[in-house]
Amino acid sequence: MGLGEFATSLLLLLSAMLGINSTPEDDHNWEILTEWTDEAHPHFVAVSDTLLSQCGSDNHWINFPVVIHGTHQIFVDNILRASYGRTDFQSSEKIYSAPQLRCSELYGSTLRWEVTSYSPYFARFNTFPSVVNTPSFDKLLFISIGSSLPFVMLAIGAIAFSLLVSTNSRFAFNFLGSCICWSIFALCMNGGAGLINLPMLYTHKIADSALWLAVLMQFRCFEINGWLNKPIQGLLVASILIALLVIALGETGDTVQFGTSIPFPALIIASVFALHHAYVSKHNHALTSLEIQINLITISVFLFTVIHDILLTIGAFDGMLIIPYGVSLTMLLLAVNANKQFTAAHQLRLRHSQLRKENINENNSGQQAEHTKGDSDEYK
Repeated sequence: MGLGEFATSLLLLLSAMLGINSTPEDDHNWEILTEWTDEAHPHFVAVSDTLLSQCGSDNHWINFPVVIHGTHQIFVDNILRASYGRTDFQSSEKIYSAPQLRCSELYGSTLRWEVTSYSPYFARFNTFPSVVNTPSFDKLLFISIGSSLPFVMLAIGAIAFSLLVSTNSRFAFNFLGSCICWSIFALCMNGGAGLINLPMLYTHKIADSALWLAVLMQFRCFEINGWLNKPIQGLLVASILIALLVIALGETGDTVQFGTSIPFPALIIASVFALHHAYVSKHNHALTSLEIQINLITISVFLFTVIHDILLTIGAFDGMLIIPYGVSLTMLLLAVNANKQFTAAHQLRLRHSQLRKENINENNSGQQAEHTKGDSDEYK
């Protein structure tokens, strides 16, 4: 058994243990023509003779479920009406996206929905397409805001770097590196936004490598803030290095995803530890109450984001990836509080340095006065 087969088997076993099904329970509106096929890019086909008649109004929409790394082809009376993504996965596509179509675009009687999955592990969905009164807000948000997030992350990183580099250069460089990697990850999640157009396997590798490099540098910032100790940081670093190796060697989507999954336990442990340490620091009189609260909110937002997107990725529920938004908020709060704390610490060091200089000058003046007095006494 090769690494790819092992990765697929292990991921599918995990899904089975968690009770994750490849398709939802039977829907009276849909008839399955082809269950997920057993091939490198599994294929699924279902038809509905009733859904289009339920539209009722041209203002209604048909909402299709998210198939992670999946492509959709939608036929009406055997005529292709919409296609989302290439079925050979030789181009970058939005990874967590799904079509939403107005009923007015789908006049006819029989609707056929064909889905092709990037890998066996992601060959699943939680709900069949259905008629809705309004388009899904989270999908609209993902489309409208998602494409701008890479540039938002770069802006946060650049501004924070310019403010922090003079007070704590180690934090500033790690923060900037993390923001750059997060922006690359967000860019890949949105299909490259026209800047990246590679086969999906390579886009997947770039995205997940950037993800873990971003986490690595972000948690270096956590360590600099005193939220992590060396053993916890070492556990996270070791798991990330193993993940990056598996991702680099992976020849299938499931192998890459298996590598991506390796550091998740260590990431949750490190996040909980950081949250606990930030809470304990409320007894640190060097920090204000507001600074402690911001620290707790920063780590809590990141921890919630991580848990949400892990559950989303394993198929526990249907929804949109929130890590670009959660991380943007996390990094913004981290930068604001770090700038405040490091600036205060830098000013304190400057005051101490100034006091030392004044003490030295006073001592020198005193010694000089004593020498002058001694010389005067000798002269007498």
